[in-house]
Amino acid sequence: MEKHIDKSFDKQLEAITKLTWLPWIGKSYNEANRKLLIVGESHYQFAESDEEYEKKFKEATEDKEFTRKTIYESPICCEWTSNTFENIHRVFLETNNFRRELFWEHVAFYNFIPRLMDYRKKERPMWVDFYNSWDTFIKVIKVIKPTDCVFIGVSASNSFNQAMEELRIKYTPIKWLEGIGTVYARSSKIEIDDYELNLTFIQHSSKMFSWSRWNAFLKKQNREIIEYLRSVVSDDKTVKYENPIIEPQQESLIKGIPTYLSHKPVIACNYTEYTGNDSNDAKYLSIGHAQYDYKGASVKLFRHTGQRWSRQSEEVPINRVGDMALILLASIKRIYSPDSTSTILNEEVLKVDDLDFLQSEIEANKERIKTSFSEIKKLLNEIDIEKELQ
Repeated sequence: MEKHIDKSFDKQLEAITKLTWLPWIGKSYNEANRKLLIVGESHYQFAESDEEYEKKFKEATEDKEFTRKTIYESPICCEWTSNTFENIHRVFLETNNFRRELFWEHVAFYNFIPRLMDYRKKERPMWVDFYNSWDTFIKVIKVIKPTDCVFIGVSASNSFNQAMEELRIKYTPIKWLEGIGTVYARSSKIEIDDYELNLTFIQHSSKMFSWSRWNAFLKKQNREIIEYLRSVVSDDKTVKYENPIIEPQQESLIKGIPTYLSHKPVIACNYTEYTGNDSNDAKYLSIGHAQYDYKGASVKLFRHTGQRWSRQSEEVPINRVGDMALILLASIKRIYSPDSTSTILNEEVLKVDDLDFLQSEIEANKERIKTSFSEIKKLLNEIDIEKELQ
């Protein structure tokens, strides 16, 4: 491992108190024409028992070179395989058929989250983990000064703007770019004194990752780094580029949903296909970043007038969606069981004379109501809400 890395930055890096693991810095990184810092998300550890996990957790956390050993063992020496690293190679070079050590000797890599994740529990970093890690990131880039930074995963971008404000760093707010599969590419810029760094966020490469489409994106967004890396690791005689592979699971069946409006879809469906009514102005149903507050989540029904997306499109904060379903169910119960008691909403019948109107509307839409609530009932039987949202 030693012959592949540059330790000249270690003294400065070791002074960063919250930097659990020293970043991998290739031996040729500092002399490179383009200094690429690849930012992973987090380290994971698996164990058969709690005792074994505690032991591995302690060993990994106390080993400052844990990240470096990971890079050397997996993507360089292939002692164990990882989809994440295999797809990192592909997304930059379209292949795994090259001298891997040359690639890693010319780049830097570090994981953004400074604590180990428990793979047994499918643990994921929380928002506060990402938010708190920006301070360490700023301190790292001040030392190693990359020219390009590509994040493998977009989750860190969700706390970026707020963190930069808190740290008083001059920055360009996160810009949402094109949607590829189920993820939107994102970009930003940081300025510190006379140092400027462009940040690019792409989908995490662990699974369900269309490397060919993300490679095409990086060729547009970070062409110089792509060309530089290709020049240092390959030549026409030794490298055979793989055919582009687009995994079918990654292809979205939702064509035409607007991604340039203030509401940013995360999960969505084609509402006209669900209703079977192409003439209806309601086109897509989405849950994502709220148009009124990017940091908030909302459910939105996109409506189109025929000429443009309607301002009458409905958007509801996610904490109210269940309450809206609840008031409908409570109303159905009241209409068909007049003597029933109120729910936790303490709903009241305000106009008895209009109950017939509500009943007629419910009857007119009963098939759709039955379909959606039957599916909700099915999902509630599959999901332990008390456990999942404890």
